[in-house]
Order: sequence, then C-alpha cells, then structure tokens
Amino acid sequence: MAFDSRAYVHDADKAALNALKAIPGFQQLVKGFMKIFSERQYRIVNLSSNIRISENQFPKYYEMLPPICEKLGIDVPDLYLCLNDNPNAYTAGDEKPFIVMTSGLINKLPEDLLPTVLAHECGHIACHHQLYSTMGRIVLSGASTAANAFLPMGGLLTVPMQVAFYYWMRCSEFSADRAAVLCDGTADKMSTTCMYFAGYDSRFPIEPNKEEFMKQAQEYREIVKNNGWDKTLEFMYMANSSHPLTALRALECEEWAQTELCRGLLEGRVIVRRKGEAANEEKSGGKQTNGADLKTAAEAQAEVFREMSRNASVADTDAADEKSSDDETKSAASENAAEAAEISSGAAAPAETKSIAAKSDTSADNVKPEVKKDSIPWYKDTKLTAKNAEIAKETQKICKEREYQYIGKPLKLPERDFSTGELFAPEDGAYFVQKGIAEYQKEMSCKIEVTTEDSYQAAHRYSNPFVMNFANAVHPGGGFLIGAPAQEESLCRNSTLYMSLTSRTASLMYRFNKFKPLASDYMLLSPEVCVFRDAHGNLLEEPYMVSVLTTPAPNRKKEAANVAAEAIDETMKRRIRIMLHIAMKKGYKNLILGAWGCGAFGHDPAVVSEYFRSILIDEGYQECFKNICFAVYGPEDSANYTAFRDRFSKA
Repeated sequence: MAFDSRAYVHDADKAALNALKAIPGFQQLVKGFMKIFSERQYRIVNLSSNIRISENQFPKYYEMLPPICEKLGIDVPDLYLCLNDNPNAYTAGDEKPFIVMTSGLINKLPEDLLPTVLAHECGHIACHHQLYSTMGRIVLSGASTAANAFLPMGGLLTVPMQVAFYYWMRCSEFSADRAAVLCDGTADKMSTTCMYFAGYDSRFPIEPNKEEFMKQAQEYREIVKNNGWDKTLEFMYMANSSHPLTALRALECEEWAQTELCRGLLEGRVIVRRKGEAANEEKSGGKQTNGADLKTAAEAQAEVFREMSRNASVADTDAADEKSSDDETKSAASENAAEAAEISSGAAAPAETKSIAAKSDTSADNVKPEVKKDSIPWYKDTKLTAKNAEIAKETQKICKEREYQYIGKPLKLPERDFSTGELFAPEDGAYFVQKGIAEYQKEMSCKIEVTTEDSYQAAHRYSNPFVMNFANAVHPGGGFLIGAPAQEESLCRNSTLYMSLTSRTASLMYRFNKFKPLASDYMLLSPEVCVFRDAHGNLLEEPYMVSVLTTPAPNRKKEAANVAAEAIDETMKRRIRIMLHIAMKKGYKNLILGAWGCGAFGHDPAVVSEYFRSILIDEGYQECFKNICFAVYGPEDSANYTAFRDRFSKA
C-alpha cells in the first residue's frame, strides 16, 4: 500500500502555500502562467540536449525508480541526465512530471545514496509540488527581466510574492525529504546526503560524524530561535533561496523519523481517517498517533485541485451571468466531490444510505420492470434527480464491496482493477493524427448504425466494445453524485467507471482542463469498466466488461461561449480523430459513439453528426473498424436522433 502524501506533508509546507495564495495578485499570476506554460518546451530540451535514462540506457539508474514510485503511489516519471558539474537534481512539469539529475550528482554521491535523492524528487510529485515549483523556477528566475518584458504576468510578481514564493519552495523541501525517509525506512541516508551537500566528499580519508552534524544544526536552531537580530540575518540570507539550510534539513529528517506518525506509517499501523472515524488509529489497541488531521488521500488530492482551480479562476469571474442557476449545479457537484473521493479510497457509504439492492432483495423481484407504453419517459421524469442520486450512492457501495445482491443471492464483480486508466496527452494525439491511418489494418466492411439505445446497452451487443464518454471537462463524472441525467452520469451510475475517473492518473487531465476555455485534448482510456446496471438502474444478472474513452467537448454555453466558431469546429474534429486513433492503436474494432456535446454543452446535432460523417467516411477512418454504433438514447423523434439518423442514412 502506497504512503499517502497527506500523512507526511510538512506543516510549514501547508502554511507557506496558504500564505502564498493569500497574497493579492497570486491568483492572476497562476492564471497567467497556465495560459502560456507548455511542457512541450521541456520535452524538446530534454530530448535534444540531455540523456533519457531508461531500461536500455543506464538501466541501473532507471531501475531505482519503480520501487520508489510504487511506495509513493505515483506513475514512474521520465528521468534525464544533464551534463553539469554542479551536483543537483530537480523535478519539473505538471501533467507529465519528469526528473533531471546532473552528472555532478552522480560523481559526487555514492551510488547507494542516489535512490534517496530520487525518492526526494518523487516526493515532490507525490505532494503535487511540481506545478508551483515549475512556475517558481520560471517566473522567479526572470523576475527582473524576462518576467516583466516577456511573461504577461511578470508585472504581478511583487516583492512580497517573491519572498513568499521562495519561502514556500524551501518549506516544500521538508515534505519531499520526509518522502525519502519513508522510502528508505530510515533517516540515515537522507542525513548523509545532506552532509555530502554541506561539504563532505567520499575521497576524504575519514568518515563524517553524523551526531556532530546534528549538534551543529541544533545549535544553529537555538541561536536563531532566541535572538531577533539573528532571525533578521537568517531572513536576509535566505530571502532568495529555494532550498532550506542543509544542516537543518538533516535535523528535520532525524526528528521526523522518531515520530510516532513516521513509525506508524513504516510499520503499516497508521491508516488515513475516513469521515466520522478517529484519525490514525492503530490496528492493534486503537491508539491514536500524532497525525490527527489527516483526510483520505483522494479527498485531499481533490481538495488541492479544486482550491487551485478556484484561485486561478478568480480573476476570470465576469458579471452576473456567472451567478446563474447553471452555476448552482456546478457548485452542488463540487460540494459532493469529497464524497466521491471517499469511495475511491475505500471509505464506506454513509450509514443512512438506502440500499437499493436490499430493497430489491426483500421484494424477491429484482428483475427489469416492464415499461408501459404510456408511462412517463426517463427524460421527462421530475423525480429523476433524486432517484439517480440514490442509485449513485448504491453504485459507490457496490464498487467498494465489489458485490451486490441479485434476487437474494450475492453476485461478485470480476477480479479487475477498476481504477486503472491510461492517459493520452495532447502531444500524443497530435502525433497519432499526423501519422495518419495507413499503418492500421483495414476491414472488409464497416457497419454504421444509429439506434435509440443507451451506450452500454449498445456495447453489450459487441465483443470488446469501445465506448465514448461525453465527459465534463473539470468534474469527474459531471453531476453523477447529485443525480444529473446526462450520458456521462448514466455511465457512472451503471458501472465502475467513476473509480477510474477519480484515480490519480485521471486527476492530471481534470486539473489541466480547468484553465482552458476549450478544455484540452487530454483523453483517458479506462479499459476495465464493469457494467452491472441497465439503462433504468436495475441490477443485472450478469455484469459485463467494456472499455470507455473519456473526452470532453467544448462547452458552448459556458467556457467556450466567446470562442470563435472556427476554433470550436477544429477542436471538435481534431478530438474525434484523436479518439479514433486511440481506438485503432489499442486494437478496438467495435465503437459506441453518440451525439457528443449535443446536450448541455449546446452543440448543434446536425453539425456534430456531419463532423463524424466527414471524418469516418470522407477521410476513410471507417475502414479501420468493423462496427460503429451511434447510440442516441431517447425517443425516435428527438432532434439528436433524427440528425444522426438522417446524416448516416444518406452516407
């Protein structure tokens, strides 16, 4: 089980970041940075000038990473070697963070200390430092020149903000140091590494005395603590430094390793608090440790991302129309995000939740009800929201327990990792489209049909189906938790999809989308989604597996309302091509598509259906698939269904 970063993040790290965010102008700085920042420049520099360490290039260094990443619960980042005599390592990027080591570091440190340095850098990633630290590295380094002359937000970088930025960067190092201690299981290696950076060299004929190094750090701490002028001198010395004093870092690590919280994490006795439970109870004896304010990992992560989004969007708040009733739905969804995160980390559903499965069991009639021809259709049912919200809670419970009751008998879900997901970055999609479709195997024929089924119902008719999720760009599952009736919410209610959407992998996509009026070309492939309900929310006798690709359309009614129509057209068509390329690359032959963006996002179904027709037929993409079904759930006289039916009946 991976260490939860919220269990070891340093108090000074949290306090310094909160203080930084509270400075006037910081929200505008973040927003300005996100508008111009691109990781592509880093990728170009690294690929062209540094050595990428891999299984085939300096493998002994690469093999140090996977065990560390597993302990910290992160994906293995790219690792590069840079020619620089200065012993150093740093982490940068955001959606795809990477680590750079200098040649001076390898020359300076014994090989057994390199994993400690890598664990420290991975700790930054686990604590989600890399966005702000990358911003600080770029903006602070050019505060007096490039930031004012080139960067559009450079003028916002006030002196108080510079000081606060540097202070947070120093404090963040303590959290990353703690991650290294946890990965090593002891503070010894981290303390020794600090001594190397303080002046020790392995070529010296005598070993360093760590106890004496700790004494000098403690002496320094006492001097500064008890003398106001020494505090001022320290401030003047450290004001423009991004790293804390080396001896103090070693002392902090040694003290942290002795805490009950650290020992509890290493011994597996510390658990993350769930709602309504005591924090950090020991599995034996019920004792509490020092970390009494811990939250679930997913809840804390979601909270960080939501807070960053709110801060970055303050300057973008317009007039009264931003306070429309549409915002109330968004607010409700945001308020329910903690509940969603709770399930993804294994917390139980609230006790007061009514069990749909239990009710069906007591009636001994858990079968799909007959729908009368004169009954109210689902899309006009005024009680639908409350019903859907109740089903959503029951779905979370089923996902946690991995079983449900069907006609009085327990039915277990397949032994699969439902939280798994593969994230495709915008540059991946651009590369796929640029290569074209020539390399893919062509089929003898492709059947294209338009039906009134829901997406999962259509998928069940095919083997290894690939289902398109019409995603909310910034909220996983959209209004799933509050009972919204759209396509994505339905997919989440009827399957395990929400577990993948709330995973650490998916979080990068949602965080990035928050700063883009057209969202982004990030797409998440969830290859292990178990469907266990039908379109009406009834439990199935036999669950089945599908793959789901999550991608948002630009929201014409909100974020993209003021974007030029040509830009929206190109974005829609580009994402359709990327989606099809992902399906081809992964070997899917049966696609379930639909009226993407034609509901709450305000797209014209006649236009969207033409996007699909021209790409599939005129550009030849259909030749790579066996079956393509446009599942447009609803009545046959709906505008969405008739638009797609008419478009493809003429194809």
